[in-house]
Amino acid sequence: MGAVQCCSVKQPRREAQDEMKQDVSKSNSGILRSNKSTSALINQKIESAKKLRQLNLNDLSVKNLDARFDQLNNISVISIVNCQLEGFKDTGIDVLKNSIDTLKKVNFTKNAISKIPLELFKCPDLQIVNFSSNKLKEIPDQINQLRNLRELDFSHNLIKNIPASITVCSQIKVITLNNNHINEFNLAFLKLPNLEYLYMSQNEIAILPDDQLWAVSSLKVLDLESNSLYEVPPVVFKQSKLHNLNLKDNHILRSKLMKMDGIDEYQNRRKIKMDIVVQNNLDVNYDLCGLDK
Repeated sequence: MGAVQCCSVKQPRREAQDEMKQDVSKSNSGILRSNKSTSALINQKIESAKKLRQLNLNDLSVKNLDARFDQLNNISVISIVNCQLEGFKDTGIDVLKNSIDTLKKVNFTKNAISKIPLELFKCPDLQIVNFSSNKLKEIPDQINQLRNLRELDFSHNLIKNIPASITVCSQIKVITLNNNHINEFNLAFLKLPNLEYLYMSQNEIAILPDDQLWAVSSLKVLDLESNSLYEVPPVVFKQSKLHNLNLKDNHILRSKLMKMDGIDEYQNRRKIKMDIVVQNNLDVNYDLCGLDK
């Protein structure tokens, strides 16, 4: 198998994360931190908890949410990371119902969740959704209700397909789907007007669509490392805005790739991008700026 890496995605990924990062650490007031060193805070009176705006239950060994937190309202950030959380009660999650108009970010990384609570999709101002490292098999069609979504991370799950309804999420800029079972590159990605960063390494994609939508797509960074690609349509190189395309550990020979129509246009876009990075004195790994040797 020939391994080709058109460029590094590490620098642009840091760039994307910096752009999307929300500053939730300006003040510690109004934040309940309930981790291994502070789990005793769970037992505080519910009256004090009602004043919270950011709920952090990271690193608790709990399989279900404490019912007392259902009385919380007006929460803007929910972080329940590495808690062995298996799911949510059938009656729904009151903390979501009571925070529909205020919730902006949720992080449920490293749990055992197999189904997303539908209340989540009723939060109109939700901008960042992270369910990485869970047991999800699908992304519900209701995701189209998140009109202000900016960043989506469903990496390290069991997802096979992407719903076409995601095209309604017109504000989304970053999608991370690494390490799933996705076998098709959905044209919906190319229809998202603000999507610039798409990470889909370690999936099962064998074909990229030969479609003129690449010419109107906003994609600048595309990570397809460790998929099953044998070729890349010339339109991807020639007409897209991509300046960072990772094809490492696919079935593509470098010798064949370098002869593809449009590779010169891609290399020029890459050079312009890297020149800007250098001019701004940003950290550059020069060994990974071009094709593998």
